[in-house]
Amino acid sequence: MKQSVENEYTSQMLASQAEIHALQSQINPHFLYNTLDTIRSMAIIRDSEDIAQMAESLSMLFRYSISRPGEMATLKDELDNVKNYLVIRDTAFGKIQVSAEDRG
Repeated sequence: MKQSVENEYTSQMLASQAEIHALQSQINPHFLYNTLDTIRSMAIIRDSEDIAQMAESLSMLFRYSISRPGEMATLKDELDNVKNYLVIRDTAFGKIQVSAEDRG
């Protein structure tokens, strides 16, 4: 009987810890999204369209990476994700120049 009570207590503790961990992992992405949205809003107010676009693309990139673990993505979702990556990359480092030799 004592072992059964201990097992039940341990099981409930593990379930509680798992629930707390799940809630914490949900809070962090929301904080990140909200912060990026605030940066975007501040950039728009200051008429910095490139910074606003970059913050929005980074937010979308994170949402894509975090929001659907294990789910199959559509081709459109994948292409949108690549587009967001390229916006970030191009804003930070300049447009990618592809020569005729690089194209094959």
